[in-house]
Amino acid sequence: MADSEGDAARWDGRMSGFMTKLTQQIRGNSVVLQNSAFISLGSASTAALGFVYWWLAARRFPAAAVGVQSALISAMAFVGMLGEAGFGTMLVGEALGEGDRGAALIAAAALAGTGATLILALPIGGLFFHYAWMTLPITALFVLGCALTGCCLVIDGALVGLLHGKWQLYRNTLLAMLKLGLLLIAVAMTRNGAAIILSWVVSLGISLAVVCWHASVRRVLILTAPDFRSLLGRISVIIRHHALNLAVMAPFFIMPLVVSVCVGPEVNAAFYAGWMIFFVGQLVPVSLTTVLFAVGSADPALQPQRLRFSLVLSLGFSVVMAGILALFSDHILGLFNPTYPALAGSAVRLFGLGLLGAAVKQHYILLMRMRGRMMTAALWLGIGACLEISLAAAGGVAGGVAWLTAGWLVAVSVQVAFLLPPVLRFLRSAETQRATTPALAAHVR
Repeated sequence: MADSEGDAARWDGRMSGFMTKLTQQIRGNSVVLQNSAFISLGSASTAALGFVYWWLAARRFPAAAVGVQSALISAMAFVGMLGEAGFGTMLVGEALGEGDRGAALIAAAALAGTGATLILALPIGGLFFHYAWMTLPITALFVLGCALTGCCLVIDGALVGLLHGKWQLYRNTLLAMLKLGLLLIAVAMTRNGAAIILSWVVSLGISLAVVCWHASVRRVLILTAPDFRSLLGRISVIIRHHALNLAVMAPFFIMPLVVSVCVGPEVNAAFYAGWMIFFVGQLVPVSLTTVLFAVGSADPALQPQRLRFSLVLSLGFSVVMAGILALFSDHILGLFNPTYPALAGSAVRLFGLGLLGAAVKQHYILLMRMRGRMMTAALWLGIGACLEISLAAAGGVAGGVAWLTAGWLVAVSVQVAFLLPPVLRFLRSAETQRATTPALAAHVR
């Protein structure tokens, strides 16, 4: 009897200790969790309404048209990221510390990012114009959409850097609602697949204008004269951020184009639906590491503890998402279109395994940004990006979409083998330093 009471007391003590530690972790990371939640909710709302958006497109337009338009939208996002040139990521890390000068820096970065994107989009749009499915209006929409995407990326980076992630939530939610509303109007009037990109570009412009106006009224973003001199003084940091961004995001945006070319536009329509689910699966690690980068410079001593907390939370979420994709991928794709599971169900089931690799990759990126070693990270991740695209293309040509995804997954696994050890070494060294510091202090006394 006494033993059972002692066991119960020990169990209660362990549970009490666990809950105390959990509460301390949550309180200690409240700023990170709050702003990460805003970013995640914004992306989640976009994903939820985007599900309805692509479901409607899949039901109302031919699969080939949906495949072409989704590939164009991915290319538009990629060109926007190219033109954004790292300005938004630089603002994530530096906007909060600039005080009153931050507004002028943000204005300069927004103008520079939009202009650079437009300059890049014009020749790329001209190159695409030679394809049979590109008309002059679609090419013009593509160029405009690229410029708006570049500007949105810079403004989103500024909002996160100022720890006003809720405004990014507002813009993403408004964007998703506008896209869906415009597509609903379009499907009632036409069967032309160009309505997809039209609804996307118009919604980008409106959501950006509305959120910038509201943020300016509330003194979150202040319209002022741009400070290009301050921006030029950060050019080396911006270039390093941009190189890393390209290495990280290139496979995500290029993969739908690879599928369209190597397997076919019809298959890409189904693949793209699953690829968007894979994007949703990365919301937690991407949001957490983005906010950690914004707040990390304010309190470097808490970086290891916060990175450990973020990594554990991200891997747990990724495991759950991997299980959902493995068990229910056919059901999810079937909601878009009954033909989609046969076209890409075997591929989407494998996406979940890639989520674990994506979580590791995001935390390696955070570690390298905190250390200021972006070019080293960009080199290794650039090699990894080339490997992902190459193995995916080879698999697609050799055996279709399932082999394409298997090739991509092999490349992701190879990267995890190289990227995880530095993260673990950092966490272990931080733990060792924390444990030895009191002993050293006692020895000195």
